[in-house]
Amino acid sequence: MKTFTFLTLPVAAYLSMAGLSQAATISIETDKIGAASTSGISGYTTSGADMDGMQITGIFEKGAKRKATFLANGAKSGVADGGWFSLSLDGTSSFSSPFVVAVSQGRLQSLQIDGVPGDTIFDIIGASVGTSGSAYGRGFTTNDKTPGEVSVLFSRPISLTDTAHAGDLYGAMTVDFSGLGGLAAGRSFSFIQDTDNTAISGDFTPAVAPVPLPAGFFLCLTALSAVGMLRRKANRTSPQA
Repeated sequence: MKTFTFLTLPVAAYLSMAGLSQAATISIETDKIGAASTSGISGYTTSGADMDGMQITGIFEKGAKRKATFLANGAKSGVADGGWFSLSLDGTSSFSSPFVVAVSQGRLQSLQIDGVPGDTIFDIIGASVGTSGSAYGRGFTTNDKTPGEVSVLFSRPISLTDTAHAGDLYGAMTVDFSGLGGLAAGRSFSFIQDTDNTAISGDFTPAVAPVPLPAGFFLCLTALSAVGMLRRKANRTSPQA
């Protein structure tokens, strides 16, 4: 189930404070699908070289897909090269350094970024409250001036072990460019989205979903209750020896 978050206004406010003008409207949603937990956050300064293993999928016109793995290519930089597109980040901190999407072929409609394989978590709330160790996050921002809407969906909510989800950390994000008409070959798009890393590599535990009751369980329970009532009634009315 997708739910609109309260981040739309804070994102606009942050853009204003940071002096980032924009023509594109940003729509942000969250999804509870794929919830998981981790034992701790290593720190809240994540460079482009700290996201090795993130899985990136570019969705193009007519459903064509191109996939890539994000890999470090410098002391503070990393890139995922999917042939028709690339996603890169060059800088000490994702809090202030932008991700850059560059399209070389086709028309990119959306970009799916799964941070979990790269021990990377997206911190979407720009406040000191939230998951312990994640500090001040920053929601999705862009200075792209193309008129239209960019829709961003955050999924795979991440919490610390044995704690409730604080609403700030997510393991995956999808950026939908269809509201801009897609990104054509030769086009680039930059955005800032703060990230954190897990304290231990691969330290994600999927949330345990409740086991569904078998079909007909309640019907069977009702039948057994009726049988019990009939037996008790029969015992009360049977002649005593």
